[in-house]
Amino acid sequence: MRAYPEPAALFVASPSEREQALGRRFAGKLASLAAEEWPALLDAGENQVTSHQRQDVHVIAIDDDDYPPLMRLTASPAAVLYVRGGLEAVGSDATVAVIGTREPTANGVRVTQHLTRRLGEAGFVVVSGLAAGIDRAGHEGALEAGAPTVAILGTAIDKIYPARHKPLAAQIVSSGGALISEYPAGFPTSGRHFVERDRLQAAMSIAVIAVQTGLEGGTLHTVRFAREAHRAILVPKPIEAERDHPMYGGIHALVDRGAASVIETQADYPRLFDFLQAYRAWLRDRTVPRPTFGDGADRHLDDAGEQSTLGL
Repeated sequence: MRAYPEPAALFVASPSEREQALGRRFAGKLASLAAEEWPALLDAGENQVTSHQRQDVHVIAIDDDDYPPLMRLTASPAAVLYVRGGLEAVGSDATVAVIGTREPTANGVRVTQHLTRRLGEAGFVVVSGLAAGIDRAGHEGALEAGAPTVAILGTAIDKIYPARHKPLAAQIVSSGGALISEYPAGFPTSGRHFVERDRLQAAMSIAVIAVQTGLEGGTLHTVRFAREAHRAILVPKPIEAERDHPMYGGIHALVDRGAASVIETQADYPRLFDFLQAYRAWLRDRTVPRPTFGDGADRHLDDAGEQSTLGL
């Protein structure tokens, strides 16, 4: 759009000019498209936008004011997003992804709900993927705080997966949050779309907090995307009784590799919130020093009972 504000200009430019402006891959696709095809394509696009608007779905392009601002800062942002719900939550840059396994321990669920409730109370928008387990608990904690939460779907905007989360999806929308998808209504689902969803979770957020995960799974996809996008990566410390549980295997691996900072206890929350605000400022302006959260290794709860309840 910057190089060619009007589609007709694409066909005036030479192939080498298009490749220099757009890259070889995209320019190659355009080479097989005839100029006379543009009117039909534009009509089809306008019809699709109108159709979604009739279904109360916003169609947001990357140059729209409501587009997630942090997503623009990544190497592979979504060109178009389909959104059901509140645009204010989508356009926020006070966003934190809280993610994890579909098969958490009961303690992992409690930790997630407590953490996301506190994040919501502190003014952050919790981002997750509407999946079972940690994702669901993250959305629920934010809703308990009366805060908006955003669910990024790996399906078309009109399909909720798993289907049993339809009531939760409706509650997210009615509470000022939003559902987001890269895929228009009726678009067929593919397994790779859930990996693309993981990419958007990281792209939309200041930081990714992984609560529980094994050594494989979508959580680590999101962490990888977060590292590529220079997002902060944090993990709550497992309680001693669960430290050898398989669903902490991925957490230990991240910490052992120095890839994640540890939230030791609930006493770290105020420091965490300050860090997230500072990291948000750094993402906006890379000329300021990059903030660090530290390992917090010397922080412990005095109340062992509270530590057991929170699992931090």
